[in-house]
Amino acid sequence: MASAGDDLTTSLQNSLSLDSTADPTTQLASGDNCQNSWGFPIDDLYKIALKFYKDKENKAIHLTYKDKVELVAYTKQVSYGKYRPDTSSDIGFLDVVGNDRKQAWQTLGEMSRESAMKNFVTKLDSVCLQFKPYVESHKIEEKERERVRKEEIERKQREDEEKKQLQDEENELLKREEALKQRQQQQETQIRAALNQQTAIQFKQYAQEQHPNNTEQQEVLKSQLQEQHFQQYMQQVYQQQLLHQQQQQQQLASMAAAASAAGNGQPSGTSASTENEANAVENVQDVQETTDQSKLFIYLFKESYILLTIA
Repeated sequence: MASAGDDLTTSLQNSLSLDSTADPTTQLASGDNCQNSWGFPIDDLYKIALKFYKDKENKAIHLTYKDKVELVAYTKQVSYGKYRPDTSSDIGFLDVVGNDRKQAWQTLGEMSRESAMKNFVTKLDSVCLQFKPYVESHKIEEKERERVRKEEIERKQREDEEKKQLQDEENELLKREEALKQRQQQQETQIRAALNQQTAIQFKQYAQEQHPNNTEQQEVLKSQLQEQHFQQYMQQVYQQQLLHQQQQQQQLASMAAAASAAGNGQPSGTSASTENEANAVENVQDVQETTDQSKLFIYLFKESYILLTIA
């Protein structure tokens, strides 16, 4: 008489529909692809199925003893491969469940790991109606995670691009400021040289008068005169620039008023336009006039010389 274990093994063999030459993957339809059918690769799908089975067994789902033994056999095949007595733990003679699971595992023979995972999924799907909706919910969650992940990547890319653009703009601004500073320094150097050349004789003579027979004091006084003369000249230049800007603003305001009057039908006259254009021309004092300025500066400097020298 056949034992309960033999009956279970025969039932499992019938369930698998395997023989010594059969391809174990026939448990899934020919050409069936887990990614297309379920939305997950077989490894991920198996993990989802195994978690579902462990979480729901004897709670939301109630399987027969034979189905449980078959599912456990698949998990053994996935984890350890073919059953080997020399590497598997011994099972006691009275351990009925353990022996049934061992025989079911032995029945799987050389079944590949991938085939065992597919058969586990197929079996669970056939005996549990809740499994497919469970996978669908995971698919929706996975799509949402992927969407969030892509949005995060795109957001980070935008931030990096904006940061790079801001950094490039700051670098360009620094370059422009540095170039402007260098141009200003070059202009100041050229102005100093021109002023010093034009006032060299007058300042030297004055320094000799103040410190006869003392070359060192003469050079100190000459340098002080040149520096103050330069500062006075630059102050005049800045004042002229400010005046010029104010006159330009007045000219623009006059032109806007003339245009408004013309738009209202009031004759603006050609002479008024010509006069506005003439007012835009400014006569800026040339550096060649600094000879006369230096004479005036020496006179003013004599009055405050005591503040510039140290006894």
